[in-house]
Amino acid sequence: MTLIDNRKVVQSNDLIKGVARMDAVPLKIFELAVSLIDPINPPKNNIVTLSKAELFDFFDVSSDSKYTRFRESIKKLQENSVFQVSYEEDKKGYKYKSIVPIPYVEWTDFDDEVQIRFDEAIIPYLINLKENFTQYLISDIGSLNSKHSIVLYKWLTMNFNLFKKYGNITSKNPIISVKELRILTDTEQEYKRFFDFEKRVLAEPIEEINKNTHYHVEYEKIKKGRSVKEIQFFIQENKKNQEEYINQKYEQYEERELDHTQSLNNTLSDALQSEYVAYLIEKGIIKFNDVESLVRAYNELIPYYRDICRLKPNAKDTLEPFRKHINYVAEHMVEIDKKFTNIINYLKECADRYLDKLETQEGQESLF
Repeated sequence: MTLIDNRKVVQSNDLIKGVARMDAVPLKIFELAVSLIDPINPPKNNIVTLSKAELFDFFDVSSDSKYTRFRESIKKLQENSVFQVSYEEDKKGYKYKSIVPIPYVEWTDFDDEVQIRFDEAIIPYLINLKENFTQYLISDIGSLNSKHSIVLYKWLTMNFNLFKKYGNITSKNPIISVKELRILTDTEQEYKRFFDFEKRVLAEPIEEINKNTHYHVEYEKIKKGRSVKEIQFFIQENKKNQEEYINQKYEQYEERELDHTQSLNNTLSDALQSEYVAYLIEKGIIKFNDVESLVRAYNELIPYYRDICRLKPNAKDTLEPFRKHINYVAEHMVEIDKKFTNIINYLKECADRYLDKLETQEGQESLF
């Protein structure tokens, strides 16, 4: 199991009852980032550091396009994500706040860290919460793919926690009007027919919650006249579901780790037999015990080096152009380069520049 499986999200009930105007993926990134906040000891400058590896594991992403999808998700999180929070002020009426939760995200392509800064306006809903707050496992959120499932799960958890704290049966079987539920799920302008609304906002999310979390939830439609006006939920903790869910998550994690390890071992074996990688080790650019760099060198650098050799067909032997290039790189590396956070990216940049130079020379020669 990863550390993430035991991490909790803590949020003000006002935020949980607010409207999340965002898609499922940005909402899940927000929740994951919140799980890194210690509500008792707030992060300095409202900044938390997230691991890319943890992020990809949270979304169970392993495809070649994961970095592109990551960038697109961050863009959506910043451009199209808003929380609308409302509360009654001095019995005069409701006050509304519209908050962009995460205005700043910083990352590089040469290390694993992603820095996320929360907006000052969202912080009071995440820290120093002495009452009127709810906590839940981030792993539950990770198992839900629908935005409506996430929103509904958080609202149900809020009510069930109130039941466990105060013993109020109305919190165990909470009632919400269809109008309020539409506002909560940001579907006031969607699913105009109740049949569609029930399917997308109630039936499918409840099925997903029952399958993937430790809750078992049922609901009942309350009519006034011929129209459904309210929904009553019936929430139970299903210990069996919880145990099965945890075991399933553990088995899935073990399978992914086993597949990854086997793939890594196979690639490492190929890398250690590669003349290109062997020469990088010989020149002291990559260390023999740096498994990640060895594997990445084999997967990412060899295509560059083959192209370098291809563009120098009159060399004494096949690998001579590659060796000359690496000798030049090694001789001109300054101390800061040797401590480069990601040596593979550095070598790729060097090879890319050299290839541009070779291709330019080849183009000029072809003119004569």
